[in-house]
Amino acid sequence: MPDSSRPGGGGEPGRAEFLREAEEIFDALEPDLRRLEDLLAAPPSGRAALAPVIHRIFRGVHTLKGLSGMHECQAVADLTHDLEGLLDRLRRAPGSLDGSLLDLIHEGVEALRAQLGAV
Repeated sequence: MPDSSRPGGGGEPGRAEFLREAEEIFDALEPDLRRLEDLLAAPPSGRAALAPVIHRIFRGVHTLKGLSGMHECQAVADLTHDLEGLLDRLRRAPGSLDGSLLDLIHEGVEALRAQLGAV
């Protein structure tokens, strides 16, 4: 029976690949998270660009959710599912993004990093 607490059932090659792919996703998320901060500080007329940035972050988190499920890392899959839900709501109403929600997104990404660091 696979060890569901570790990606790939605990197999080292699967674990290393999963962690490498996850790091690539985080690397891609960082500039978009900074962009959200910039757009949030912009005048309302400049906020039209929120939607595509939120969508890219959503896609990264969605991909991480799928990878964590494939590699049997349920804790990461659960957290990405929650973060994905928040991002999906923001995709439908990007103008509802505020500082508190942005902080929550940052906290979710950092929690994911921490969970993956413990794998």
